[in-house]
Amino acid sequence: MVNIKFGKLEDFNKNPDAYVGIIPTGIASKKELLQSYADVFKFPGNFCDNWDYFDELLSDFSWLSNKHFVIYHEDVPNLGDKDVLILLKILNDISHSNPYTKDKDLIQTFIVAFPEQYKERIEKILEEIKNLDDYQLNQIYKQNRNEKSHKRG
Repeated sequence: MVNIKFGKLEDFNKNPDAYVGIIPTGIASKKELLQSYADVFKFPGNFCDNWDYFDELLSDFSWLSNKHFVIYHEDVPNLGDKDVLILLKILNDISHSNPYTKDKDLIQTFIVAFPEQYKERIEKILEEIKNLDDYQLNQIYKQNRNEKSHKRG
């Protein structure tokens, strides 16, 4: 089941108590994307730019007390196909889970949304994700990590 929504920000920003994180347009790298999330959601400590840590932080908002969250991407980040796939997998999984807040309460509302114009592209990628088994997904994560470490070296 896909839980990512599509529409205008105001369609999802109806709860005055919601913490709304807007991820801006024009993001062109994984590092820039993850730093944007770190800034918008005030990630604690020394945030490092890897998908595993990003996934952990989105699963536990223990540094915030809000019980309603909206993540709104103004566009689909201009990342490689594998990074977009990993991002959407994480966001879709998180939107189905029950992250915690500062008071260890379950978050009551957790919405991930994109503008309507990206619906077809995102749904196609989510369908691809749905058709991958755990082994194939792990290979994509592993391959992504290896490609990034070779670029640094």
